Amino acid sequence: MLKILFQHHRVMRMETNPNQVQILRIDLQKIDLLQYVKKDELLWKSLFFTGLDESTKISLLASGHVRTAKDKEVIFRQAPTREIFMILDGSIVLSINEGTIDLMTLSKGDFFGLTSVFKNAPLVQATAVSNETRMAIFPGDMVTSLAASNEPFGRNLAHHAKNRSIRARECADFMDKW
Repeated sequence: MLKILFQHHRVMRMETNPNQVQILRIDLQKIDLLQYVKKDELLWKSLFFTGLDESTKISLLASGHVRTAKDKEVIFRQAPTREIFMILDGSIVLSINEGTIDLMTLSKGDFFGLTSVFKNAPLVQATAVSNETRMAIFPGDMVTSLAASNEPFGRNLAHHAKNRSIRARECADFMDKW
């Protein structure tokens, strides 16, 4: 099995045969997540970072990486994840029932994946709804460790996860009744 990891790029064409894999790339860019977030006040002051001092925020940003998704690209299906996602640009729709029931749309500065990381619960399906949706992806282990050692940060994440669950449940109940 061949696994190829990329930071941020567009694949123009991929050809394979039993002896080789050739990938032609265009627009190869490595995005410095720290600089990207620091230059955007909305991202720098995102609720995700509430309770973190600047040095801890910088360490968390250094642990993350960037992923770009195209319009209608499914980022993941309903399954547990060990990562926290923060939207840098574009929009994501969280949905259930294999993407047939939309629960909410998240945009720049919003984050998701908390319930899956903290409770090992399946994450709803997430689909990009704008071209070039860019996300920061943070290791769940680092986020849970920070939440355990930093009470304001942990309380913020718990509050956010609780409110998100309530909103998702209300939306799902509405759709069931409708």
